[in-house]
Amino acid sequence: MRGCEWICTFLGEDYDPGMLSYPDYTTYDRPDPALAEQWRRKLSPNELGLVEPLFGDLLEGQGYTPSGEPPRTPGQIEWLRMWVKHKRSVWRFRINKFGLHDPLIVAIAKRVGLAHLTLPAQRRMREITQQNLK
Repeated sequence: MRGCEWICTFLGEDYDPGMLSYPDYTTYDRPDPALAEQWRRKLSPNELGLVEPLFGDLLEGQGYTPSGEPPRTPGQIEWLRMWVKHKRSVWRFRINKFGLHDPLIVAIAKRVGLAHLTLPAQRRMREITQQNLK
């Protein structure tokens, strides 16, 4: 089963070959096959040991060979470190894209149960996102 078909099956949708015709009517290019193995080159041996036990069957099902790195299970401190690193990365991305004001309003208002106050900030963020679409 090809990647597109697998994704459709996973999402519970029927596969249609027309799904792959998007380059004909958008500015998006087809995926570059040269990038197919970039995950293997970019991840450290430690990261490969964390990822492959989770996704190895899926990767092998798509024709990828295992890296050969021994599987790793992170301890509680490593989970916490990865969680903090993830949160920092998410906030860095949001601040770089939208500035500090709107993401902060959305986060605080949702936390204190005033999600309706986030609508103007979410609208501004959506406009920025739409302006940056390829």
